[in-house]
Amino acid sequence: MSKKSEQFWNYNQPDFYHFSEDSIFLVNQVLEFIENKEIKNCADFCSGCGIIAIELILKKNNLIFDIVEIQEDFKECIKLNLEKSNTLKNINEVFIGDLFKLKLKRYDLIVCNPPYFLPSDSRLSKIGKRNICRIASKDDFLEELIRFTIEHLSSKGNAFFVLKLLKTLKLIEDFCNKEKIGFSILAKKNEVFILRIFHLNINID
Repeated sequence: MSKKSEQFWNYNQPDFYHFSEDSIFLVNQVLEFIENKEIKNCADFCSGCGIIAIELILKKNNLIFDIVEIQEDFKECIKLNLEKSNTLKNINEVFIGDLFKLKLKRYDLIVCNPPYFLPSDSRLSKIGKRNICRIASKDDFLEELIRFTIEHLSSKGNAFFVLKLLKTLKLIEDFCNKEKIGFSILAKKNEVFILRIFHLNINID
């Protein structure tokens, strides 16, 4: 059974998009993986309202996060959720902007629930902001996201992603094999996969 904080259903969210149980599935799998590991710097990419970072902090209160979200509409939601959950002290910085254009450091832990539907396979909503949450901006977005993530992962760090659909999973697996990036499926529930990404060669700068 998914473990939720007492405030789980009370997160501030924009009208055009609400998070799903996938976020808590990711949180629970990550908590189990990092239980006995020393984690210093963390990041939540494609954070939405901040639920993943906040739920992780509420369960493991020594984690320090950078939160990264592209849509300005989530900024106030993130702020209110951090205040309400009393987790502001665990936040280093909140970035609102294009992830790939930001100058970020390396992290021991990166979590991400990205827009994982490919545009070539998706029916667009009439609400453009909802599309940004659900549908990748281009067919190679996820490969670019994995490459960016591994570049910002510490030598022994781990990144965890939510993905759906076997087709998308196969694309990422092929990309990781080609780029010599560590890849494993941490957990699966129905069509939802939790992926772990890591360095195969830890001798990095």
